[in-house]
Amino acid sequence: MFLSAIRRVGLAALACAILITPSAAQEVRLISKEEGLNVLVDLISVDDDFFYVRVAASGDTMTIPREMVQCEGVACPAPERREADLVMVGSDNVGEDLMPLILEPYAAMLGGVLGEPIEISKTLMQYPIRSNSGSGGEILLVEVESTSSGPGLEALLARQADIAMSSRAANDEEVAALRRQGRGDLRDVSQEFIVAVDSVLMILHPSNPIQSLTRRQLRDIYSGRIKNWAQVGGPNLPVMVVARPDGSARANFENWAFDGPPVLSPDAVIIDGGKALTRQVMAEPGAVGYTISDNVLEAKPIDLVLDCGIVMDATTFKTKAEEYMMGRRIRLYTDNAPRSDEMQKLLDLMISPAADRLTAESGYIDLGIATDPQALGRLVQASLVGQSSNTIYRATRAMEDDLRGASRLSTTIRFETASSDIDNKARRDLDRLVEFLARPDFAGREIMFVGFADSRGDFTFNQRLSQQRAASVVQELRFHPNARLIRDRNIVAMGFGELAPMGCNDTREGQSRNRRVEVWVR
Repeated sequence: MFLSAIRRVGLAALACAILITPSAAQEVRLISKEEGLNVLVDLISVDDDFFYVRVAASGDTMTIPREMVQCEGVACPAPERREADLVMVGSDNVGEDLMPLILEPYAAMLGGVLGEPIEISKTLMQYPIRSNSGSGGEILLVEVESTSSGPGLEALLARQADIAMSSRAANDEEVAALRRQGRGDLRDVSQEFIVAVDSVLMILHPSNPIQSLTRRQLRDIYSGRIKNWAQVGGPNLPVMVVARPDGSARANFENWAFDGPPVLSPDAVIIDGGKALTRQVMAEPGAVGYTISDNVLEAKPIDLVLDCGIVMDATTFKTKAEEYMMGRRIRLYTDNAPRSDEMQKLLDLMISPAADRLTAESGYIDLGIATDPQALGRLVQASLVGQSSNTIYRATRAMEDDLRGASRLSTTIRFETASSDIDNKARRDLDRLVEFLARPDFAGREIMFVGFADSRGDFTFNQRLSQQRAASVVQELRFHPNARLIRDRNIVAMGFGELAPMGCNDTREGQSRNRRVEVWVR
């Protein structure tokens, strides 16, 4: 009724004229909740029931009931929270950095345009998607609450969210709780969507010459036992420890750095917010901190040296290959309820190559495939770290000969714990890999699936096991729905057992990183 009245007699006829001095008026957009007409007016004042506005074209002043319209613009009063069609809760970095970028192409997929975001609170935003036709009616309202991973999963369990955004894996309790409700399995590929990867990086002030630190050095720095950079080969400069009050970045660091319960120096500076932590490190030449890739800014990331001597390079490729020790997967979780077409389209978009550029722009590491032509040297180096065995030495030189002239792809196939089945990320990685290898420039090239194992058991057995793993991945590829695209490719499987570890074999996490299949091309 509101819009039909506008079209019939014009905006000024809708309300009683009022005599209000318009000197302090600011331009806002009023949108009918019924039919979606956009009207630019000058907002003079507002109370609980009405907007008092001036029409720019005619100069008329008028009152408009607040319940009839939605107000967009800086001068608008704090909006009421409306019931959304699609609710997402969880990781603040996903909600604040990634989702605003994704929602614009998502709106286009739905045949609409993304409207002005509505800030309900500092952590709660609503994004209207409007038809790009003449009516401008609302197609969908998406709500994004940016808190942290735990509350996101709690909201999903409480049926208060359609999608949980998480920078960690769902834990056993959360998985069991959803299963008890009869709502499926959070570890199933149909309910877990890995949309990006990331690393928690150790950062220093750019003037600090330190390039790498061992796990023990970082533990002693953060516990307060090391107080000067000269104690670890750096300048005579006091150490400033910078830490987060809580959150997944802190948990990732402390789980890796400390053998048991973390002990934090009483002199540590506690900073809430990843970018704020980086700014603190940038302000103090002696500072050290940890933050995700998105928040490094101008600080200097450093490499990590594991207890067994393996160096973890702080590079994008290492993060893509999930070999940096404090790497993590960025996930969306859902239950097993039937999904609306709109929800499925959003999930499909976020795991597709179409989202890669936006994922990178948000600060995360996208799932696109990268190439490292220098990977063989690092592979050989990792294989020989701390080794005196002639068997290992000879096998490493044979591996070097077999892979000479090849480049490694970042696609790395990993397996479910205590299983020969590939994990959820690997299943979707194979989709991307098929499309990647189908490109004309791979015609006539050799594509090698290279298996590795941990060091438990006999050397010969591990070599055979790694070969079998590589062959099983090739078999998965042969039965892929789009296998016809790569039918003429020269694909081989090979295994090098416990060579080239990416993690220390005396830890469970290190062993899991070593059980992998890499992809090389020559």
